[in-house]
Amino acid sequence: MNVLYQITIFPVVTLIEVIYRAIESFLRNTGFSIIGVSLTVNLLCLPLYAVAERFQCEEREAQRKMKRGIDNIKAVFKGDERYMMLSTFYRQNHYHPAYALRSTFGLLIQIPFFIAAYKVLTTLPDLLGRSFWFISDLGSPDAMLKIASISINVLPLIMTAINVAASAVYTKGFSFKEKAQLYVVAALFCVLLYNSPSGLVFYWTLNNVFSLVKNILFKSRHAGKIAYVSLTAVIGLAVLGVFLRDTSTRQRTFALLILSLVALAPLIVKSLSIALRVVGKRLAEAPRKTTGIFIVSMIACALLIGLVIPSSLIASSVREFSYTAQYANPLSLLLSVFCCSLGCFVFWPLCVFFLFGKKTRDAFAVFALLALAIFSINAFVFQGSYGTLSPSLFFDDPGALKAAVAPFHLDIIAVVLAASLVIFLLHKTGTKIALPAVTLVAVSFFVLSTVQAHEIAREFSSIRKTHESENAVGSKPSSVYSFTKNGRNVLFIMIDRAIGPFVGDIFKDDPKLNESMSGFTWYSNTFSFGGHTIMGAPALFGGYEYTPEKINARANETLVKKLDESCTVLPRLFAENGWAVTVTDMPFGDYAPYKSIKAYALNGKYQDDWLIENGMGDFLNKVKHSTSMNRKMLFFSFFKISPAFLRWTIYDMGGYWEMDSDTQSRYEYLYSYAALERIARLSRFDAAENSFTIIESDVTHNQTFLQYPDYAFVPKITDLGTNAFQSSVTWQLYHVNSAAFHSLGRLMEALKAAGVYDNTRIVIASDHGFKNIIYKDQTRYPSYFKDESIKPSYFSPVLMVKDFGASGPMREDRSFMSNADVPTILSAGVIANAVNPFSGIALSASVDKKKPRLSEQHAGRLVDHNANTFRIGDDEWITVHDSIFDESNWKWEKAR
Repeated sequence: MNVLYQITIFPVVTLIEVIYRAIESFLRNTGFSIIGVSLTVNLLCLPLYAVAERFQCEEREAQRKMKRGIDNIKAVFKGDERYMMLSTFYRQNHYHPAYALRSTFGLLIQIPFFIAAYKVLTTLPDLLGRSFWFISDLGSPDAMLKIASISINVLPLIMTAINVAASAVYTKGFSFKEKAQLYVVAALFCVLLYNSPSGLVFYWTLNNVFSLVKNILFKSRHAGKIAYVSLTAVIGLAVLGVFLRDTSTRQRTFALLILSLVALAPLIVKSLSIALRVVGKRLAEAPRKTTGIFIVSMIACALLIGLVIPSSLIASSVREFSYTAQYANPLSLLLSVFCCSLGCFVFWPLCVFFLFGKKTRDAFAVFALLALAIFSINAFVFQGSYGTLSPSLFFDDPGALKAAVAPFHLDIIAVVLAASLVIFLLHKTGTKIALPAVTLVAVSFFVLSTVQAHEIAREFSSIRKTHESENAVGSKPSSVYSFTKNGRNVLFIMIDRAIGPFVGDIFKDDPKLNESMSGFTWYSNTFSFGGHTIMGAPALFGGYEYTPEKINARANETLVKKLDESCTVLPRLFAENGWAVTVTDMPFGDYAPYKSIKAYALNGKYQDDWLIENGMGDFLNKVKHSTSMNRKMLFFSFFKISPAFLRWTIYDMGGYWEMDSDTQSRYEYLYSYAALERIARLSRFDAAENSFTIIESDVTHNQTFLQYPDYAFVPKITDLGTNAFQSSVTWQLYHVNSAAFHSLGRLMEALKAAGVYDNTRIVIASDHGFKNIIYKDQTRYPSYFKDESIKPSYFSPVLMVKDFGASGPMREDRSFMSNADVPTILSAGVIANAVNPFSGIALSASVDKKKPRLSEQHAGRLVDHNANTFRIGDDEWITVHDSIFDESNWKWEKAR
């Protein structure tokens, strides 16, 4: 996406998309949504049309007054003399020939909106196959009239007829030349749109209807009142439709809010006029500084939204934003988002600002200053804590966005106080304090984002070196894993955030899994020590010495060192005992000092191959040209600067009001899914020595829509399997987990075919579970405890074990287990006296299972913790014993 498009057209495209999504969510009818978009866009542009009309009137009046003088000069003089005389005549009449361009402003307004509407409505999935009134398919040309074998599109002709009628009303009394210009434009639009989807033609027809009504109303003395009453009536009917059709409190509340804003519009405008009058006199004293306040405020907003917030997010996890489908370097993504922000907050606001007179400019300056203050308060004071954010900008716990009522009030009070303070200071000091203050803010934002960009560049430099090594994208190893047929193999597959309670339902839904994954025992009564990878994975990989409690006890060592160490315990132990060791995609660990350990980064290398092999080349091409990440990152900034009560709406369940919000997330899901599917193809089965392999996969962590039983990408899950759950989020998670196990089933079949299944010990485990698991049967663990502050499903990971020679259907074992038992299970019987190579302590040395301490802290990023310890409060420890299914066994260590 080039810079010019990002700055000029992208903001208009985004505006149309947001308006469409907002209206469609209420009306739930594509045709009426298009009508709503046309009406809304035209109303928003009405002030610009008014300015254009003023320019055109001024131009026509000037030409009328000068016509006789110009005609006389042209009749007498020729060549250079004519040019000199006309120039003098124009100067005497305070006119410049360039002013004639102002008369074309009304047409220029339509160009970016036409381009944006064309882009949105020619690619909108909602239009395909949808009918509306006499239009059979909004996604195709209408072809309403057929003569023999020829189809004629009628809607473009209707559009042109209305356009001509609107032009005729507008140009009544104009010269033929002025009329001809508009008629030519009408014909041009007919040619351009003749074979376009009827949804787009319908939209532009509605624009012409609005233009006709506007031209008629402008001839009336009461145009404003007529337009206001008509608009209120239309919105009132829409709200009535929402109430008749929708019982959702949220839908009805928003409908009433919109109607209230429209009904109170005159009062709001009057109140704003009074407030502006208070500061208007002070701003009038320094018009240039007032303009400076507006420009610098808008630049500061662009920096905050386009650089400060995105750079902070990228800097928190540079690796996740590197080498994506669209951007290898995350700084390119940052630059793209900033260009989009410049368009939204600098280019278009300045274009509008300089069209209006002084009083309107003063109002714009005040609003810009207020916006900057409100955005900054929300971004830095009311940041909110919503859990871990994926690279696709999905929160792992969207329910946390539904904050309590009290923060709403605090946010609103803070905003009102800030606005009052801004008005007071402007009234008392004018521009003396405001301009230097806003300049300081803008400079601070620039410096902050520059520092963060430097940090991103520094870390990316290290990532790039790794990528350019043997494990880089484009240097895909043909052989990674090795298995022996004659000795022993130990395989540990960690599937991040796989949910333990799902296992029984998944195997029930597809009994064939029992054949593929024969010999496995499912330990359903298993807990983990944390609800996120950073606190759940260390004990899983390193044993009980790496529980959150034990890690915090080693307060003199850095947290990074301890996390790396936990993931190196088993690889080093097996390598030092003569085993061939391979690890892939580990969450932590520094394997450089251990030359005998082969470490690979495979996540994100095979998704393109997978798409091509599965006949999804069109999807791959769509991803490569997608602007989804730019837009999502920009809307994430909007999310951060918005009041708490609006964030849930802006988040839009991770869609951020995008037309096709799933494309990028589906592609990113394939990073891990394609790598997991490729394990057998990356394996050789003729190794001479015993082999130990750890495979980490995020396939169960990234959420997307996969349809059982083929697990194809779908816009919405329709087959609900056992129908045991009642939450859409739960179903999404369930299908992703099920897809992972079916992929593992295919891997097991490949191991059997290669003759290495029986001599391989296999452990499948996860680092933690997830809390929003809602069963329809509320008595069933882990969805419901009477004490709702306890979320046991967060600590309910998968633990499945197949030992050497094991066979038969999967069986369930309810022995009280922890996923910190995994290192002992993996090494038992194959490593004599297995000890932690870093501490010398036996892996089998466990904590007292009568009272293990689990961390209820949900800060999932390293930057959220101290340098040496996890930041866990005294009231964030919880204990469990004997059975995770019994609520009485769960206790807060410190009463809440």
